[in-house]
Amino acid sequence: MGPVTVYVASSCKNAGKPYSEAGFGVYWGAGDVQNATRRIEGSSENRAALWSIYYTLLAVAGDCPLMVYTSSQYTIRSYCYWAGEYATAGWLCAHRDVLKNAADVIHAQTAPIRFCLN
Repeated sequence: MGPVTVYVASSCKNAGKPYSEAGFGVYWGAGDVQNATRRIEGSSENRAALWSIYYTLLAVAGDCPLMVYTSSQYTIRSYCYWAGEYATAGWLCAHRDVLKNAADVIHAQTAPIRFCLN
């Protein structure tokens, strides 16, 4: 079975202000019932991008290969390069809740996950 391909995106209005509004979208394909958008109030674009991945991981079976396309270098670096250091340091980092939860899901995954910059 080939990998499931999903596209994620995030955005933030009034970034850095107390009334900022961020959100993300997850696109599985034309007309797919799993396509979704979610709003995260009082948040940042980076946090919304991290949530988009976590949301996606929860929707995919652990034995299903996954290919995720994102325009967020921050998200790719957070999950692929920095998560190990964050875990070693006791998750003393920004967005520790979503990063740790997603890392737990990734760790339990038996199929490969590939992050691609688009």
